Amino acid sequence: ARVSCCGHTPDPFDTASSTASAVAMLPRWQPVAAPAAAAVIAAIHGSKVCGSARAGLRTAGSRAACQASTLQWRPTSCVPPRGGRSSSSTRPSAAAVVQAVELPCADEGTLSVGDALEGLRRLLTAAENSALSVEDVLAEPQAQSFLASVGAACKSFSPQDVRQVLVAFARVQHMPLQLWQQGLAEEVSRSLEELPDLHVVHVALLVASLDLDEPLDLLQDLAEQLEIRAHTLSPTGMAGALVALSQLGPWPSSSTAGLSVAEELLQRLDELSPRELSASALAAATLGIRAQTFWQRLHGALLARINELEPKHIADATLAVATNRLLPIFLLEAIQDRLPHVVGQMEPDEALTTVWALASLQIFPPKQLPRLLEQILPADVPASQLAFAPAEARQLRQVAMSLELEPSAAKASAEVSASLRSRLRAASESARLVCEPPSGDEAVAEEVCATLMEVAPLTVFSVGEIVKGLYSVDLALTVPPSADVDSAAARRGVVLDAASPEDAQAPRDPWVTLKLRHLSRLGWSIQWLPAQRWQTWDEEERIGFVRGLLPDTEQT
Repeated sequence: ARVSCCGHTPDPFDTASSTASAVAMLPRWQPVAAPAAAAVIAAIHGSKVCGSARAGLRTAGSRAACQASTLQWRPTSCVPPRGGRSSSSTRPSAAAVVQAVELPCADEGTLSVGDALEGLRRLLTAAENSALSVEDVLAEPQAQSFLASVGAACKSFSPQDVRQVLVAFARVQHMPLQLWQQGLAEEVSRSLEELPDLHVVHVALLVASLDLDEPLDLLQDLAEQLEIRAHTLSPTGMAGALVALSQLGPWPSSSTAGLSVAEELLQRLDELSPRELSASALAAATLGIRAQTFWQRLHGALLARINELEPKHIADATLAVATNRLLPIFLLEAIQDRLPHVVGQMEPDEALTTVWALASLQIFPPKQLPRLLEQILPADVPASQLAFAPAEARQLRQVAMSLELEPSAAKASAEVSASLRSRLRAASESARLVCEPPSGDEAVAEEVCATLMEVAPLTVFSVGEIVKGLYSVDLALTVPPSADVDSAAARRGVVLDAASPEDAQAPRDPWVTLKLRHLSRLGWSIQWLPAQRWQTWDEEERIGFVRGLLPDTEQT
């Protein structure tokens, strides 16, 4: 169980003095006991950058890709059960845990507000402190019956009660869908207008932390409230709102989510802390904000305070640049100059994010790249004792492939010692077991295939072909070698992109950027296709795209 600095678990229902901060997925927030205003600050200051969807690209594909957790330097066989309690032989059953809580019963069909809140507090505390997963405990029939009663009682909750319930579930990082769909989500929407500005920001961070992407009406209500309140928020509140919006999507390409907040934030950049500044940059890049004036001033603010940026700020700032692809030369040079001063203090996930983002930018600093890898793969810890989340293993594999395939990485690669290279190879090989998830654009992929069969019915192709145990090519064509076809380009394919808007000139996700480069180096001729672009094309444009996939001989 998480404990506060005082050594005890904070009470999530003590509204006078204790509000656990959001525990968001991308970035992830660390829970602390704090008043509501401080909870938003803690959410920003305690965040940890996390992976491909470290950039927060909340698409169907990238959401599945981002299951990252903090890198662990403990032997996986020695990781204690949740709560640090008993072994499996003496572990209580989920039913026993719930029964011991003595949950209140609804005598006349509806729990009182006090009984509902107190019962939730006891149930979640018991689940968190048990050696079982919270999901298993809450799935018990007795717990499910109680949660149904809580859902019915939600209509009597005050706005602050609703917020505190979100706090409690964010602390255990699980929201039962039964409760969410049968009352609580509706009450969150109802409560928003009555909550103070910072509390609305806090609620948005909590919803994002629990990865609650439905109902869509709630997400739209949250976005609307944050946009309406943008001009009255403090600079910290603006930064928190921008981060929350970046986590609550995906938003339609026509959406202006975050734009009002970003415009207000632009007037208060000098009041932001380095952490708020770098987190805002990453959030704005994630949201796809493309206003040149905004980025010129934000990049300038980061450059002016470069010597104040700590390791996590450098990781966020580098990933922001890798996501927006605007390539501010002076800021990139300053980040590289700052690296020698902070790389030795980087946590493993910060170092991984930084080296991964730099690789997507084709920047391979010869002296600092090996140091970044050492932070991720320390010599005194065997590779077998490093536990990588799937998204982290895939990113590490991308870095290793860049060192192998990219001519611009030759000098940095030469600086990597044999032992470090061996550790990198061993760690990145685990990515073969966790190939990237589907892009989430099955409908678009089916339409492309149908058009191909209509245009060239004899073409041999496959769907979702795996390359090097890492990359999935959404549509792969096999072109028979001939005198008219270069054998090096005998494989052609389509990579769909669910994150980029229809008018994008390049991918917004560093993962896709590296994927396209690596596939090209491996001999593939790849067409990158934002799914939203295909959806806006008429039939003639779609046929034209598909014909472009075929060699000249087959087109005729």
